[in-house]
Amino acid sequence: MSAPDDHSDDLRIVGKRYYGRWLSALVVLLCVVAMANSMINNPRFEWG
Repeated sequence: MSAPDDHSDDLRIVGKRYYGRWLSALVVLLCVVAMANSMINNPRFEWG
């Protein structure tokens, strides 16, 4: 029996891209910013 050929130098490993995760994170971030902006600029909170 011969040893298997080592072709690990030929392989280029590239990480998987998760576009859905980035898009979801962006939507959540925009919602948080919108809520913070609404709270800061709402005169009923009487913060200023």
